[in-house]
Amino acid sequence: MKPPAGDPAEPDLAWKGYSSAALLPSFLVCVVATLLLLTGGWFFEEIRGLGEEVGSLVFFGLTVAIWIVQALRSLYLGATYVYRLTPRHVFIDRGFLSRPVRPVELATVAEVTWGHGWLGGFFDVGWVLVRRGDGTEEWLTGIKHPAAFAAQVRQQVKGAQGEK
Repeated sequence: MKPPAGDPAEPDLAWKGYSSAALLPSFLVCVVATLLLLTGGWFFEEIRGLGEEVGSLVFFGLTVAIWIVQALRSLYLGATYVYRLTPRHVFIDRGFLSRPVRPVELATVAEVTWGHGWLGGFFDVGWVLVRRGDGTEEWLTGIKHPAAFAAQVRQQVKGAQGEK
């Protein structure tokens, strides 16, 4: 007997989460912002004048705030983004700050594609797009080895559509 549609007790074929490597571009932006804030006065006269008026504690405060936000963002994405592939569904959980996503029934999937951002190719991190037959889409972001995961989803789509 098959479990009912959307049953979270379906056996897991793949369990993916948000990869820490997907955060590298934003970490690089934080490093550049930190360097500009803390050393910009040496290179840019306008920043030096602003630093003398406002005080260097503001620049240190902004730097600390940048890294606190980045750390919280990293923790949230790493701990809450979960993508589960089962024989009949893809379950998507984007954490407590996002609305629940209805499970993607593999029998209704029309297309599965994948790709990556500007640094994703170096670290083999990217996204998988699952398009339902009704045109709605689900973007699964921050996935390590997105091509392999997309191939796995396609294989399960073929199996689920063959059961119809």
